[in-house]
Amino acid sequence: MIPTRAQASIVSRPFRAFGAGMRLQIVVALDAADALTAGGLSDAIGEPISAVNHHLAIMLRAGVVGMTREGRLRWFALADPGLRLLAAARGAGLIPPRDVIPDDTTAGGLS
Repeated sequence: MIPTRAQASIVSRPFRAFGAGMRLQIVVALDAADALTAGGLSDAIGEPISAVNHHLAIMLRAGVVGMTREGRLRWFALADPGLRLLAAARGAGLIPPRDVIPDDTTAGGLS
């Protein structure tokens, strides 16, 4: 059965959250660290915190990441849809396994 346009829009929301390279970097960084603050993600991927916050907001709305508050800090972690999409991308060979991602992401890694 072919889904309606509304159903397809709902189902495709997590996939759209992977639609920018920085979002993929965020997913891989969260997978490696389990949970990070926006500042920690900014440091991990080498991008401005304002850009990281923008992409996190999109990913939160899509349900790919979740957020918990601890005092004034907001911790971000992969939600179940994000974990499943990451596993599918790894299974398809699009992202290397967790233990073989190079530390130097500018040398053939996730730039």
